Amino acid sequence: MPQAEKEVSKKQKAWGYMRRNRTFLVKDIIVIIPMSIESIRGLLYRLEAKGFIRKENHERSIKKRIYTLIVDKGVECPV
Repeated sequence: MPQAEKEVSKKQKAWGYMRRNRTFLVKDIIVIIPMSIESIRGLLYRLEAKGFIRKENHERSIKKRIYTLIVDKGVECPV
């Protein structure tokens, strides 16, 4: 399976986790869905920039950051 297809699948799983939990710790996503830090950082950046999630704390370490889903556009990841 090409790398791009794997990343899409992981991105979709991460989006599903965010939708189920609404408020989540980044390290929980990393533990449940084995994504690279760079992939999760990029996904969170895009979701936050487009107004889908909001950062609840300002931890320096990405693993300790807490986000809340504020706009749920359905099953398909919007970014």
